Amino acid sequence: GRRRKGGRRERGGAGARMRVVQATNATCTSAHGGPRATSGRRRKRWEPRIRKKKERTWNTNVQAVEGELEEGRTTTQRTVAVSAVIVSGVLNLVTHKLALVPLANHIFFLAQFMTVSYVFIYSTTLYVRYKRGYVTQEMLDVPKKTLVLAGMFEAVGLTLGLLGASGLPGAVLPVFSQLILIWQLILSYTLLGRRYPFSQLLGIAMVAVGVATTTNLGSSTATLTVPACARYLCIYILSLGCPAMSILLKEKVFSDYRRKMGRDLDIFVVNTFGSFSQGVSVLLFLPVISRLQGVMLKDIPSYMIEGLFCFFGQGNRHGLDSTGAPLFPLLYIAMNLCFNVSVLRLVRLTSSVLSSMVMATTVPLTILAFMFHLPLLPKPQPVGPFFWPGVWILLAGLAVYNLHDASLAGIRSLRKISGTRSSPHGPPGLEQ
Repeated sequence: GRRRKGGRRERGGAGARMRVVQATNATCTSAHGGPRATSGRRRKRWEPRIRKKKERTWNTNVQAVEGELEEGRTTTQRTVAVSAVIVSGVLNLVTHKLALVPLANHIFFLAQFMTVSYVFIYSTTLYVRYKRGYVTQEMLDVPKKTLVLAGMFEAVGLTLGLLGASGLPGAVLPVFSQLILIWQLILSYTLLGRRYPFSQLLGIAMVAVGVATTTNLGSSTATLTVPACARYLCIYILSLGCPAMSILLKEKVFSDYRRKMGRDLDIFVVNTFGSFSQGVSVLLFLPVISRLQGVMLKDIPSYMIEGLFCFFGQGNRHGLDSTGAPLFPLLYIAMNLCFNVSVLRLVRLTSSVLSSMVMATTVPLTILAFMFHLPLLPKPQPVGPFFWPGVWILLAGLAVYNLHDASLAGIRSLRKISGTRSSPHGPPGLEQ
């Protein structure tokens, strides 16, 4: 009955060793960090506190995991939205130029036809979603004043954009379209009081420099010095301020509803009321818009009839060439519809300025698309020597702009990781 412990010899049999073990277990500290459990009454007193501590630790872990899953879902949604904007943006600009070939003299008709089509499509989609429960009554009760203003700006911007684009080379359209970013920066600063850090301002400036550099598109830019093309260019740049204002107002509607109700507003609610306001605004601005098209108010009925025949490829009845209709006008309407929905979804997920930065990525892709031999378009012009440097400057500006948001996301992730403690016991009640 002798054994060695700590360099000393102890006497005693199995019974003595058992008594030593029992005494040790009775005086040891708790495995959960509590005081010495010298009695059953003290153990019962500390058990609720230990359980609450373990429950708090488990809840913290569950919230951290749910936050990571939600962040992953949001990242996936943003990736899908960005991809949809880029693809639909390129197709929208290409089909836009193709649709203007048979309807070059009936741009005003195309604008009104698109407005009526959008009101019908958006209203039908909203009604179906309301019947299926995706749209609630409180969504339909959203304040309409801001959406009415957004529709008014869209009406003016669409008509002026079609008018300006009809007299410009197709390769410069995606480049000058990125000037909408400058409009949004100015409007968000003056109307919303939004401030941007230096890195984002630097990124926007680099995008502007890239746009200016890329516009040197060989012989295609030589036509921009012609007074007629210069006038069309001014009209097109002016038209970009209208959709910039419209997108900014829609972003405000989304943010106000999310802050008030705690969830996102359905996209088709905004699109339906905005398109309806756009259609009414076109009727109110009809004398001014028709004058910009060179159509007298008394000649509008005959003008619309001619446009309808050209749209469906029957322009030869009026001595007009309608080659490419109705295929390319219908393709343009479909692509523009997809592009509008994709952009608005991205605005709801992010912001109007970031959406414009994403749309800027369509510049090199669209210009390269116009370098191919497209039907109904003249032979493509070769790019100038400053095209690729301008593209790289533009892409670098996009990276610099997003660097600020990426750094903030990294800081939030580090804080979340450092504030999360893992529980070795799993959920309360499962440990033995």
